[in-house]
Amino acid sequence: MINSRVLAAIWLLTTGVCQGQSLCWWGMGKQHPLVIDTSLVLIQFDPGISFKDATNELRRTGRFLEAEFSPVGIDDSFACSLATKTGYTTLIDSLRSVKSVMLIEPAYLTSDGHSMVAGGSFCIRFRAGVPSMTIDSINARFGVVIDHAIDVTTNEYLFRRTAPSDYTTLQLANLYHELALVDYCHPNFRADIVRCSYKLFDYYNSFQPHMKRVIGKFNDTTVWDFAGLNRTVKVAVVDDGITAHEDLPAGRILPGFNAADWNSDASPADHDAHGMACAGLIAASHTGDSIAGGSPNTGVISLNPNAAIIPINIFGNHIDSYCSDEELAAGIDSARVKGAAVLSNSWGYQTWHPDVDVVHQAIYRARYDGRGGKGCPVIFAAGNDDINWLPFPARDPLVFPVGAIKLNDSIWDWSDYDTLPYNSISVVAPSDQSNGNPAIWSIDQMDTSGANRQVWEAELAALRDVPADSLYECACPRDSDDLDYLCNFNGTSAACPLVSGVASLLIARDSMLTAETIEEILTRSAVTDLDWGTLETVPDTLYGYGRVDAFRAMLSITRGDVNNSGGVIDLSDLTALVSYLTAGGFVPYPSVLLGDCNCTGDVDLQDMSYLIGWLIGTGDPPVKPCFEFGPQ
Repeated sequence: MINSRVLAAIWLLTTGVCQGQSLCWWGMGKQHPLVIDTSLVLIQFDPGISFKDATNELRRTGRFLEAEFSPVGIDDSFACSLATKTGYTTLIDSLRSVKSVMLIEPAYLTSDGHSMVAGGSFCIRFRAGVPSMTIDSINARFGVVIDHAIDVTTNEYLFRRTAPSDYTTLQLANLYHELALVDYCHPNFRADIVRCSYKLFDYYNSFQPHMKRVIGKFNDTTVWDFAGLNRTVKVAVVDDGITAHEDLPAGRILPGFNAADWNSDASPADHDAHGMACAGLIAASHTGDSIAGGSPNTGVISLNPNAAIIPINIFGNHIDSYCSDEELAAGIDSARVKGAAVLSNSWGYQTWHPDVDVVHQAIYRARYDGRGGKGCPVIFAAGNDDINWLPFPARDPLVFPVGAIKLNDSIWDWSDYDTLPYNSISVVAPSDQSNGNPAIWSIDQMDTSGANRQVWEAELAALRDVPADSLYECACPRDSDDLDYLCNFNGTSAACPLVSGVASLLIARDSMLTAETIEEILTRSAVTDLDWGTLETVPDTLYGYGRVDAFRAMLSITRGDVNNSGGVIDLSDLTALVSYLTAGGFVPYPSVLLGDCNCTGDVDLQDMSYLIGWLIGTGDPPVKPCFEFGPQ
């Protein structure tokens, strides 16, 4: 049972938990003021009564706008618009007596007038060691039940209030938040999220100059010239779903999770292709198809054609872009549990939305507990709102935010950044087909199912609320009627998966790298000597540590593998190094710096001595990571 002191503390907390505000909620240790939205009320009906009967009964009150009973996508609640804002409290009280109404919850507005909607649930984490008996006693006092454990190892739960209850969800969340037993607690708000791209839509390797800006220029070679990159690495694409494609066969799409609809169907909705485009930049394999006669030169190529994709659908099978805070956390947790090595996220909350504890904690678990404790890099698009602060979760200190640049290395003016150094951009990547044309070729859903489906042009235009003639601006070089590719995928949404692809290549080469080391490699190997000039300070507000470079990143972890055997360092590497230094008959490939064992930026006799010491057991191993790259 709960002791009398704790119970007394709970009673004392029934008022005054918001400092200087009548209403608020708490997120990431900060108080966020709210006011009641008197034009809207959330109603959860008794599941035993049909929706038709329930709405007819509500209409008899004469207070609701006709036909304004729309689902809000959280806790089976419906948002009911009021015909008049007067008498709001009286209406709430009267609704409690309506037989078909199970729960009633006010809707709220932020101080800036943005809608904050929560159903009957809230997210909570108790401190370590709090016994379940104590939790059960507190819940019984307030008519609250455990819906499910978000993460049982950290005492993190989704709680749900039950009927009857004398408290709103917001009040309950604040009461629990103030308990000394609790780390955090906040309502499970509907999360209005956005895809971080401008527009979608069609194809070919020669149409992918953005890739050439990432894979490297040393000796006219590419990152794929390094051996040992054919190992399968699992990358979670947290987006709007993935389905099989000629360049992304079903065998490389692993079982996923639909967080918005809480099932295993992580395929995209009929009109969506944002997640497809992201997955195409990470893992498309340039396989060709029957239309092209199996030609190896068709299709699009990615950073890591051997990667396997774990699709995490957070947008569900509906047009509206929202799910709940807890569902977003569940999507991130699912990616970690399913074995993702990298999490690629080209989405974010609306820019006005504060940081959310339950999502932050899921990111924490991925960042530190994923990959058996080595951690998963959690890579986020910075956003496309032309603002000088990053939206959440891109500004979370545990994630790796990516900005977008043109092919000439200049920043896109819509790419978000942050003036606070601890929230700043990590690196930038191209989101460009040609300077001034923000477009990258990637994959769509096959045939007429995706975004580039001309046969549905008028309907799709209506869904997107854009002029029909603005949707399809390009034709495939292979076939002008081909609908399987997108030509105008862009924004920081396109930059993010490029960096995720580089991270997956690093893990393919060395699976023991920690998330922290991978992030260090991505930043310290980034190019600062850009086409327009050299970054004067690093990190830079707009560019972070510079343009991501896969070749330099790979080179940082391959010193000592002189013969490029995929990571094995043995006597054959010493033989190759001796040949290079003495007879000149062997040149380390794809870079002579494979022979730079001691990380000085030069290959000389000291490296031979260093390698001998390591092989006979008297010296240190070749330096990894090594950030002596020579000229950029």
